[in-house]
Amino acid sequence: MDTAPQLLAAAGDRVKRVSDRVAVHAVQADAGEDSLVEALERAGAPVQADLVFAAFVVHHLPDQLAGLRRLAKLVRPGGRLAVVEFGLETRVLPPDVGLGEPGLEARLIAGREDWFRQMRAEMTGSVRLPIGWGKALSEVGLAEVRSWSYLVDRPAPVSGAARQAVLRRLQFLRRDAENRVGAADLAALDQLLDESGEHYAGNRDDVYYLTANTVHLGTRP
Repeated sequence: MDTAPQLLAAAGDRVKRVSDRVAVHAVQADAGEDSLVEALERAGAPVQADLVFAAFVVHHLPDQLAGLRRLAKLVRPGGRLAVVEFGLETRVLPPDVGLGEPGLEARLIAGREDWFRQMRAEMTGSVRLPIGWGKALSEVGLAEVRSWSYLVDRPAPVSGAARQAVLRRLQFLRRDAENRVGAADLAALDQLLDESGEHYAGNRDDVYYLTANTVHLGTRP
């Protein structure tokens, strides 16, 4: 599930390359609205499937439990809903980058978590989800709920796609850091993102990419 037309098109193209026996229906619909099923029907797409897969989607919905309930209705009896959400925070920097005080990344992550809390609080119609994801899947009527995590580990020195992922992560943290961390930390991060500077993260041999995400799976009775 995604909202970007480019990603929907890319997913469809990838499926077609893998198999010519799979029909792809790219549908832009909002899992936060009760009109989700109607949107699928209008597009000529099946309204139920053996597997509904939602990666990093549900935490964006105002009422996450209601969103899970809508997604569960798209699952055929005996089918499964798989929800992927963040497990451990992504880490890309050594504890001391030589700029400002040690512990820069930890403070940036704290700023990111504060941004997310504020974003949820200010979202129209926001409803808290005071339970874990596995419990939430059970609450919407799914059975045989289980969870597992997977690790993405790209040790230093990184190159190619892994290096680009490191830089995107730092840019992501910079976006959410404004007014949430001190000026010295912002200045240090800007130096790490300055392609023409001597401290550019893209030229360092000690950055890495380490993260863990969790899959939560439930079966519709």
